[in-house]
Formats: sequence, C-alpha cells, structure tokens
Amino acid sequence: SLLPKIYQNCVQKLKDELIEITNAAITTDHWTDDIHKNSYQSFTLHYLDRNFNLVSKCIGIYEFS
Repeated sequence: SLLPKIYQNCVQKLKDELIEITNAAITTDHWTDDIHKNSYQSFTLHYLDRNFNLVSKCIGIYEFS
C-alpha cells in the first residue's frame, strides 16, 4: 500500500514542476530485451529549469508485444 502513495507523490511533484515549463523537447528510444525478447519504447522530457540547468525526466516506458 506504500508504493501507490509514493507513485502519486512523484506524479504530483512532476506535474507541479511541469506547470512552469514553457519550452521542452521529447526524445524517444526503442530497444529489445536480449533475454526475454520484449520490445520497449521510452519517452524522455528535456527542459531548462529556472537556473538554466538541463533537466531530463522519463515520462513513460511502454512494452510492445
């Protein structure tokens, strides 16, 4: 029961950060697991924070069947 609370806390924190973002870029990556042969696609958001530091956040990883 603790994991869903941690997850929701992280989601809310990310939403609070992203509400201030005016410009961003998204990159994707696709790979296949060598052991199980499962394919995945990930999406990463990149933006500059208030101090002009580059921030990268993984916003999703999805399995392809």
